[in-house]
Parts: sequence; C-alpha cells; structure tokens
Amino acid sequence: MAPRNYIPADLPIVSAIHVEWCKACARAHRWEEEVRLLFEEQQRMLRFLEWHASWWMERASAIATRDEALSEGRRAYAERQANLRLQIRGSFSHMWRDTRKFLNLADA
Repeated sequence: MAPRNYIPADLPIVSAIHVEWCKACARAHRWEEEVRLLFEEQQRMLRFLEWHASWWMERASAIATRDEALSEGRRAYAERQANLRLQIRGSFSHMWRDTRKFLNLADA
C-alpha cells in the first residue's frame, strides 16, 4: 500500500490526457449540436420559402385596381416572385437531399 502523500510519477501525464480528452469530448458535443441546428435551419428555410411563395400568391389575387394593365402587371410580378421562391426551395431541397445520408455514413 502506498503512503498517503504518495504521488505517482505519471500523474501529470494522466491528468493532461484526461484534460485533452474532456476538451475533445466537449468539441464533439458542440459539433453534434451544430449539425442538429443546421438540419433544423434547413427545414425552417424550406418552410419559409413555401410560406413566402404562398404569401406572394395571396398578394397576386388581392391586387386589384381600376387600371387593368396595372393590375395585370402587379399580378404577374407577384406570381413571378412566388415562382422564384418555389424554384429556390426546389434547388435547396435538391442540394440538401442527401445530407442526412452522409451524416449517417459518417456516424457508422
């Protein structure tokens, strides 16, 4: 049995390794949280673009003036904006379609 005041010679090395392990573990947890937040942000962006397209479509149907040419121009602009939002949403969906699969491969 070792005396009470005995300090093993390799204690500083073990302590340093333990500290480095704790730091690495904390970085890994932060990275996992960042990935979860990224997926959530992607889904929110897709929902926002869908909402924004429907908002523009509502604007297109709500626009009415006495000048038929002006009404048609405003309606066309609103429909174009809605279509752009849907195109962006489709593009993002396509780009992000395999991100979960890649993450699952990395975790395996």
